[in-house]
Amino acid sequence: MLMTDKLFKKSEAQRALRVSLPTLDRMIARGDLPVVRLAERTIRISESAIRDLIAQRTERRAQSAGEA
Repeated sequence: MLMTDKLFKKSEAQRALRVSLPTLDRMIARGDLPVVRLAERTIRISESAIRDLIAQRTERRAQSAGEA
């Protein structure tokens, strides 16, 4: 995480990634999406983590489109 990264709430990250909250929770549990824990129940997701995940998904889609 970069020091200048904006931190997003789970609901904001969910909208940016276009996934449901249960899917977002699974991504966090698997370690696909690193989080910043501010308190026991308060987590935030960094802008760079969201950007990296979107880039990975875009790359996978491009590869699968090339195979078709």
